[in-house]
Amino acid sequence: MGTATLTAPEQVTDTFPINGTDFIEFYVGNAKQAAHFYRNVFGYRILAYRGPETGTRDRASYVLEQGDIRFVVSGGLAADVTCASRLGALEPGQSQWSELDLEGRGIQLSWLPPVFDSHVTTGRLSEEGMRRTSLPGGFWLVAGAHEREAELLASGDLSDGKLRVRFHADGTALLAYGVAGLEPLRVPEGWRLVRSPVAGNQILERDVAGLGEPPSLESASSALARHQRELEDLGFEVSGRVQVTGGADVGAASLAAIGSGLVKGWDHYYRNRAPS
Repeated sequence: MGTATLTAPEQVTDTFPINGTDFIEFYVGNAKQAAHFYRNVFGYRILAYRGPETGTRDRASYVLEQGDIRFVVSGGLAADVTCASRLGALEPGQSQWSELDLEGRGIQLSWLPPVFDSHVTTGRLSEEGMRRTSLPGGFWLVAGAHEREAELLASGDLSDGKLRVRFHADGTALLAYGVAGLEPLRVPEGWRLVRSPVAGNQILERDVAGLGEPPSLESASSALARHQRELEDLGFEVSGRVQVTGGADVGAASLAAIGSGLVKGWDHYYRNRAPS
């Protein structure tokens, strides 16, 4: 009669244990409508609200609770054209959703917030916003460019033909090339076309990885030259390269300047900021 040794079962440990949740947030097209539906149909109670009246200018959120269940429904009030263009669902050369494109994706137009150009005012600063920022009452606000495009503002005029490089500490970078006009363009493989904060302009962008840590224009020159040729092979004239060192806060500051009436639009802002 033989004997065998039983092996102990392997212990499985949870590498990301969740001991509890405060809430689950859902992003919806119309937060007010969703909150109304859950309250009146499922009996949820609205506990809190955040929106333009409380100083949040780009979205509205409702906290809903029923027993031990609590979640937040959030929806955008306006979509800046730089953000909306990333979906690839805008009418060509226009700042509005393409109903035909959305229909093909199974998305209803009513689910999405309206699209605004980056220089178009979309509301006024609330009393809570005044208290937090010490800005004067009646302060106009604009939609607010996507943070990636906002970062590019630190380098001045985007239509000067230069390839802009925004390095990150992990050895990656964002490459950006400004193009005047809204005509359809041939986009190099690996690049994407988005709308610029400057009215009537577009930006070709590409993410690049493996540039070393920390990357620089010198250390990444060969990789940058290769991607620059991708643009030049399609007829885009690149006059040089410039490193973008400012952050998205530069974009926020410029938005505040436009909202306050200090400047009338992005083009005027660029002319004042562009290096001589």
